[in-house]
Amino acid sequence: MKRAVKIGLMNIPYVGKTVGTTADIEGLYAGLGFEVHDISRADIEAGLFHDYDMLHCPGGHHVELGPKGIRNLKRYIREGHGFFGICMGSHFIADAKILPLKTKIIRAHGIYSMRLVKRHPITRGFRLVPRSPERAGCNPVPHTEVGRIKVHRGNGAYLLAGKGVDVIGTYDNDDEFAGVVAGSLGRGRVCGISCHPQTVADASEGLQYRDLKTDSRLPKLIKNVALWCAGRSRKSEVGNRKSEVGG
Repeated sequence: MKRAVKIGLMNIPYVGKTVGTTADIEGLYAGLGFEVHDISRADIEAGLFHDYDMLHCPGGHHVELGPKGIRNLKRYIREGHGFFGICMGSHFIADAKILPLKTKIIRAHGIYSMRLVKRHPITRGFRLVPRSPERAGCNPVPHTEVGRIKVHRGNGAYLLAGKGVDVIGTYDNDDEFAGVVAGSLGRGRVCGISCHPQTVADASEGLQYRDLKTDSRLPKLIKNVALWCAGRSRKSEVGNRKSEVGG
């Protein structure tokens, strides 16, 4: 029997009184069967985290980590480990140049419709947005709930994916701005989600991720991310036949 995926939760973003960050994701991971432990900035600066399958950088206001810690993280990922950032964590992926991303800051809180657009282990078990034939540089999307999931966004950036980065989920109809991206650094796997899939409503309401205002399948999405980042997705798996467009 395989051991549980071991996740190091980076307890380093300044989160203030932000709802739905470290505590929510830690409880969610435990409920999904993962082993999760906090790791501090001192641990990262000292390189004391290589026995984790994946590191998770949660949301917050900014990441407090110096150049030495960033170098240690990049070495860890290149060696074949995983990294998953939510909201501020996706900013960190861009700022630290872990993946070639650019960010567009549009400050807003609320429930957003995320469109899942790419077959990938992260979207395993989800149906994707139906696509119309491309024409004149435009790829219009029919008005349908297929492939859409409702998520809480709390000022997370719109992501502009660079070369080699897969766009998994988008916010807008032209696929310009990503909300979910995935890529690699060396032998390691990296995912960034700019919204808060572990919470369910506007942060001021203090509601947890089970609230019906967001998609009840969000824990499954996070589980898919963690398994992929940790290298536990089946090698031949790139989604499944039922997840294909219109499937």
